[in-house]
Amino acid sequence: MDHNPLRPELAALAASLSDLQKKRARLKKDLAWHKKFDREATFASLEPTQARCDELAIEAQSVSDELEALTSLTAALEDEAQLGWNPFYWFSEERGRAKARLEEHESAVRALQFRQDEVAHESTNIEKQLKGLQRSISKFDAFDRALTMAELEGLVAELTLVELARDDLADRVSALDRELAAPVGELERLLAERGGLKRRMTDVEERRDTLHARLQGAEGLDAAISRALTSYDRAMIHQDCERRFGNSSPRAVMRDLRADLRNVDSDRRTVERHLVALDRDVEKLRTRIKKIGQRGSRKISGIVVDGSNLCYQQTAFIGLAALRPLCSRLAQSFNVTVVFDASIRHDLGVRDTDLATMLPGTTVHVVASHSDADETILDVAADEFIFVLSNDRFAEYPDKAAVRGQRVLRHHILNGRVLVQDLAIDIAFISPD
Repeated sequence: MDHNPLRPELAALAASLSDLQKKRARLKKDLAWHKKFDREATFASLEPTQARCDELAIEAQSVSDELEALTSLTAALEDEAQLGWNPFYWFSEERGRAKARLEEHESAVRALQFRQDEVAHESTNIEKQLKGLQRSISKFDAFDRALTMAELEGLVAELTLVELARDDLADRVSALDRELAAPVGELERLLAERGGLKRRMTDVEERRDTLHARLQGAEGLDAAISRALTSYDRAMIHQDCERRFGNSSPRAVMRDLRADLRNVDSDRRTVERHLVALDRDVEKLRTRIKKIGQRGSRKISGIVVDGSNLCYQQTAFIGLAALRPLCSRLAQSFNVTVVFDASIRHDLGVRDTDLATMLPGTTVHVVASHSDADETILDVAADEFIFVLSNDRFAEYPDKAAVRGQRVLRHHILNGRVLVQDLAIDIAFISPD
């Protein structure tokens, strides 16, 4: 099973790229043909080709008429060459001449039929050639070279964009494959272990069923001994027990079998406990793999950072200590907008322009006094590819697109590190004194 959700998208992009490449090759081929095509020479060959086509049509009609006239004589010549009723005619000179005339006639018919086939074959080829010339000229006259070149230029530009998107997506697929490798490998190991345990459980169940069947047999023998009327009957039952179980005492056999059953039931419970634990681990791993896949398949073009939210390590105000290295890292991959509450001016003792300077590569916005920074943050993240970085739940804004679309990422600031697990970010920072 492929756990990378980006792979189907990569396959679709590769197929789209292949289609565009084929279209580019076709356009180039058409332009090369148009450049090479000699319309004057092709047009000049139309007249002799048409003339030859007409000649063949006339000849075909002439051969057909001649063949029809000739075949009309066949019946009379065949009659003259037959034996007839007169034996003297059979070997006469007159019949010999009639047979010679028939042979000559048949030879002439075959020659005309052969010529008729030749003419038909040549006519077919000439007609194809004529139609080909006409189609080529029509295609050339209808061909818009400027439009085709413009289409090719647009296609080349589109191809460049698709190739870049393909390469970028291929990098993302590879990165996600690397991130998934360890948990997927562990999942495969656990599934293999679970398969082994299930086979072991099947063996245990089969052993348990076998022991139960043998125990019932021993119990039956023990009951038969109790019902036996003579010592001879009891001796025969003991012999049967010896033959079946290797022990002549049914009760001794029952004791051993019950001990074996207790051991088998103990094995069964052990395997069941292991299976329950494995199933729990497998489910946890599958959940983690799914989360990694969802995280890695996100399309993020921009991040809106809740700046004031990131100025605190637990309850301690740390200013921009964590925010500056975090924004520097985020700006390497995304368009970053940092939104602050109006109180940041007082908390840091700086102006808005100072904040922009302190967070290079980002767009900094400080909301007006008595304005709600949370709503501003969510409004800036209305686009489906823009995510919010904040630990605020935004419970009062369930209607906002970023909240509905679950595009709010969480962060952790702990022991001098800022972590954004959804973005695989873990950065150390220096806390202020």
